[in-house]
Amino acid sequence: AKLKVHEMLRAHGHTVTTQEQPQVSRELRDLTARLIDHVASAGRALGTVNALARAARDNPALRVELTPAQYDSRSLSDIIALFADAGLLRQTGQVLVFKNEEARFFVNGGWLESHVFEALQSLRAQHEGLTDVAMGVRVSFGGPDARNGKSRDKNEIDVAFLYRNTLHLIECKTANLAQGGKGDDNKATEALYKMESLLKLGGIRTRGMVVDYRGQLASSEADRQRAQEAGIAIVSGAALKDLKGAISRLWLSKGQ
Repeated sequence: AKLKVHEMLRAHGHTVTTQEQPQVSRELRDLTARLIDHVASAGRALGTVNALARAARDNPALRVELTPAQYDSRSLSDIIALFADAGLLRQTGQVLVFKNEEARFFVNGGWLESHVFEALQSLRAQHEGLTDVAMGVRVSFGGPDARNGKSRDKNEIDVAFLYRNTLHLIECKTANLAQGGKGDDNKATEALYKMESLLKLGGIRTRGMVVDYRGQLASSEADRQRAQEAGIAIVSGAALKDLKGAISRLWLSKGQ
């Protein structure tokens, strides 16, 4: 049987509340390709755009104001112009206004999820065993809480697919993973913790990967060792320029 992602998760006792099968326009594909082409130089400016998009989420008008330093940054202006040309936002002076919540999410790192999703969809023609790809899969697990009947734990999987009926999960990160997170952990360690938790969703054969745009995850020996011990693959930095090749070598080669 060729299962779907949601069927595999439900077979392991989890509730799938939603998942996406996005239709990505040619304009957004072109935008994503340009961001991948500039992976070596665009990371810092993209990190600032991420922060601005997060701040706009709390504004009913999806509006955010740049600081004077941000407004004067040439590299930031270039990245903002790419998103504006794609119709995702508009800039008036120091103010950014996002077209809608979907556009804000895309700017706030959703573009990398779409890139991974599109890469996997194109690989389906080459690999018969790759039978289903989904993005933005929201999963509840852990059983219902006796007090309110709701599931105790919820997680969102950026991208998931089935290859030979084995669940594969991918986390997509555009933020600076070298920054501090909660407690003593940095964001890279937190990303690995989350993936270790997600790996429990589909049984012992479930496989995981973190796609790290800015490359900090792969630069830490401790994080690389932790990922290796947990069986988590890492694709980062310039390796994203051949994402399909990396996924094929790591997961879709004969005998995998």
